[in-house]
This record gives sequence, C-alpha cells and structure tokens, in this order.
Amino acid sequence: MSFKSDIKQFSRKIAANTEEVFIGTSLAMYASIIDRTPVDKGRLVANWQVNLNSAATGELDGYDKKKTKALKKGTAQIQKATLVDEIYFTNNLQYAHDIEYGGSPIKSPEGMVRVTLEEFDSEVKKQAKKVQ
Repeated sequence: MSFKSDIKQFSRKIAANTEEVFIGTSLAMYASIIDRTPVDKGRLVANWQVNLNSAATGELDGYDKKKTKALKKGTAQIQKATLVDEIYFTNNLQYAHDIEYGGSPIKSPEGMVRVTLEEFDSEVKKQAKKVQ
C-alpha cells in the first residue's frame, strides 16, 4: 500500500466513525427525550417529530401511550442522516413548553429536553468509546 492510499483509508475510517458517533448520540438523545416525556393520553409523545435539515411545523394527530410509535418513527428518520445533515427534534403542541418547564399538572419536573441536553457531552464520549 502507498502512503496516499493509507491516508484515504484512514480518512474513510474517520468519517465512518464520526458518522457512527453522530447517529448513535442522536438516537440516544431522542430516546431519552421520549422516555422523559410524561404520558396522560399519549398525545405529547406522539407529537415528537424528527426531521432532517429543518424543524417540523404543525401538530400531529394521534396518541402513543406506550411510546413505541414515536420512538420507531424518530429512529427511522435519524438513521437516514449523514454527517452533512442537521437533526431536529420538535414538539409543536402548545402545552409542550409548559410541561417542559413545570407549568402543567402533567409535567416532567426536570424537563424532557433540558435534562437530556445536559447529558450531551457524556453521551458523545460514550458513543466515541464504542467506535474506538
């Protein structure tokens, strides 16, 4: 092998590893948000939307008390992402903000998104260790 081909192979490996960390971190963060979303009827969970390169607009009809549909649907979107994509997690229900910040009787005291974001750095490190 030549030095040039060694560098190309190394570059491909770095890109693949980086993408694996990106996808793995995104999947873990999304799963954490879903897990932390309180359930009454399941409408809040069902309204978590994952989009690539732009945030979702509008609300979704439906309910997901078991959190399986939202997780499956979001996971499928995340797995389509590449390193050039931005991944957006959006919930456009009017009361999502109130639940996040404790202004609702059905709430997540520490939040759904805020507490998950606090774990971002440690999750990236965790995912990076998997590809070493």
